[in-house]
Amino acid sequence: MPFDVRIHPGKSILEIIYPPVPSAHEVEDYAAQLRRIIPELTPEWASLVDQRGLEAMPKELLRAVATLNVYAEAHGMARSARVVSDEAEAMQSWRIAREGSVRVPIRSFQSRDEALDWLKL
Repeated sequence: MPFDVRIHPGKSILEIIYPPVPSAHEVEDYAAQLRRIIPELTPEWASLVDQRGLEAMPKELLRAVATLNVYAEAHGMARSARVVSDEAEAMQSWRIAREGSVRVPIRSFQSRDEALDWLKL
């Protein structure tokens, strides 16, 4: 099952729903897709990443996420929300983002609606 990538109306929120166990090929396709999409988003766009269905974080995905966060910030990402199942996932998500030296606000939520509300501030 591939990553589900959605662009909200107005191109101000990029939403990604992670598959349970992404393959190396799916991670590669996902990274390429985001590199095409991100430059087309509005200035100061936001990222919503739903990781609740993710069962395993393969090394390829860890590397891709760190690199993509830096790329996204350089191309206008103003804030990022992660939807996670528990506190351990929230900490892992935060560490991954920080490994790439991302400076934008990043928060974790257990509800998609709460995450969207925060992104729309």
